[in-house]
Amino acid sequence: MTFYENEIDAENAKRVYFRGKRSLASCHASTLVALDNNEVLVSWFGGKAEKNSDVAIWLSRRLTDGWTNPVCIADEEGIAHWNPVLFQGIDKRIFLFYKVGHEISDWFTRVRVSTDDGHTWSEARELVPGDNRGGRGPVKNKPVLLNNGVIAAPASVEGPDPENDGKDIWEAFVDLSSDNGDTWHASARVPMDYEALVGHQQSRAKGVIQHS
Repeated sequence: MTFYENEIDAENAKRVYFRGKRSLASCHASTLVALDNNEVLVSWFGGKAEKNSDVAIWLSRRLTDGWTNPVCIADEEGIAHWNPVLFQGIDKRIFLFYKVGHEISDWFTRVRVSTDDGHTWSEARELVPGDNRGGRGPVKNKPVLLNNGVIAAPASVEGPDPENDGKDIWEAFVDLSSDNGDTWHASARVPMDYEALVGHQQSRAKGVIQHS
């Protein structure tokens, strides 16, 4: 992805091109949120390569005349950043969730919050203090706002399979918030018949991750 010139293909408005000098060697896992004023925020993680310690979280805004130059919105020195998720709650606050950690099994989740459409942000904090077992909250895809006001975030963890040395097991669950995203509690793991998964004997891992 490149940043200094940009245009939208008029024949296919869903495709966005960034042209010019390359600022980051690798960009991945973009996330969007549409604002009431017709602007759009986009975030992604980028750096030399996925998992590198220089990988940070970036943010750009779509205005009427194009995209703003990206700004780095999360960059803790010496550690990789992953999978930003933008989400606007019922109270119009915008949440930026993202993962931090060199290994997926050691991820923990940070969150920053904006009350002014993404112009300023709170300090980063742990989404669930003290939980560093693979990350809490949305792992890649957006939460869903239920009719009763509960926010349901698709979550998953990846870690060693205790029954198969050298292999991983992937487990899905849902993180739930009943106070507009201030606190979260995890559901039980989604039950799964792992032996029924096609190809699990040949794969390095079995299970389901990064669901919607």
